[in-house]
Amino acid sequence: NVFQTENIFDTEEAPLETIAPPRHAKVVVCGGGVMGASVVYHLAKLGWGSETVLIEQNRVGGGTTWHSSGLIGVFKPSLAQVKLTKSSVRLYKHLESKGLSTGWKQCGSLNLARTRDRMTVFRRMKAQSV
Repeated sequence: NVFQTENIFDTEEAPLETIAPPRHAKVVVCGGGVMGASVVYHLAKLGWGSETVLIEQNRVGGGTTWHSSGLIGVFKPSLAQVKLTKSSVRLYKHLESKGLSTGWKQCGSLNLARTRDRMTVFRRMKAQSV
């Protein structure tokens, strides 16, 4: 058994360093996509970094996450979703301010309602998004 590590934000193909896997971990996260990497990041911020192992079969963020559009819109149907996306925006800005290139580019978006019912939904969403 070997444990491979790399700079998770390195986009260049580079050889992986091989080290012995940890014999014990309190938390093992399977999958280094946006969700798995986020869980590990937040556990580390809570002081669990040395007790956490991330297992990824290839490059962190290189699977389905890599193919996503990367959009973070705060125009959401529930207040909980609005709060989560606003928190995500703050996190990406914070990571960029610390010199960690995430590719974050803030821009606007346009939502169009084709029916009156959809316009009503949009008005409700706007009331909680702003």
